Amino acid sequence: MRNASRLPTIALLTSALLVATACTTDNGNNENGNDDNGDGLPGLPAMALADLDASCDMFLEEMAEDFFGYVDRPNPPVESPYGSGISPHSISCEGSIHWAEYEMTPGRTSTPKGNLWLTVYPTESIAEAEETYQGRLEFVADRHQDLYGEDYFFEENPAGPWDQAYHYAYENRGDRYYFFFQADDFVVELSFNHGQDPSERYSDHSQGAGPGEWSVFDFDRDSASQFLIEDYMPAVHQNFLNLLDRTE
Repeated sequence: MRNASRLPTIALLTSALLVATACTTDNGNNENGNDDNGDGLPGLPAMALADLDASCDMFLEEMAEDFFGYVDRPNPPVESPYGSGISPHSISCEGSIHWAEYEMTPGRTSTPKGNLWLTVYPTESIAEAEETYQGRLEFVADRHQDLYGEDYFFEENPAGPWDQAYHYAYENRGDRYYFFFQADDFVVELSFNHGQDPSERYSDHSQGAGPGEWSVFDFDRDSASQFLIEDYMPAVHQNFLNLLDRTE
């Protein structure tokens, strides 16, 4: 992946885009000419994501679990329906995840930990979805690049079934991955992080153990990014189309 070019620095007021509603005209239609209920999306029947029951199944969470290899959620994930959660204008699945316990030294064990957040922002028009997508990039991605620019890498507009997408990752006492995509009238966001692989932190050279011997993760930054771009996020996109009874 190529080095990141800095996203334009935008004032934090761009976060207001998360709660913005579609602009309306005097005739009650939103700015792209669609009715408020979503009618008029090109070739797509109208059905509101906001009407769906929140669940981690919406985001094919088992598919992420199979690839990343985490084995436990210490607490049930929080499944926030539309109108609740950190952002009242989204549906989300979020929570901590654990990998299998390993032995660092004889009699001393540890459990690798991470977090996974999955969010969909339903909107009332394509134009509003485009604004929400851009607002998330400007508010989240730009801030992270400012803080972690040295280790920051990204893939802008990766090929896929979406209208636009952005993936980036950086190292901060472990790896952190983010993926955003906008498709028609909704935006999906993924945030995934995990601690540093124990093989990098606790290799005991005095006992003959070298880097990699205690490796917990079966993926690295490149393979994880490839999975997100080529497999996981396209499958999530298709699943939302299925939930909405939409076809390509």
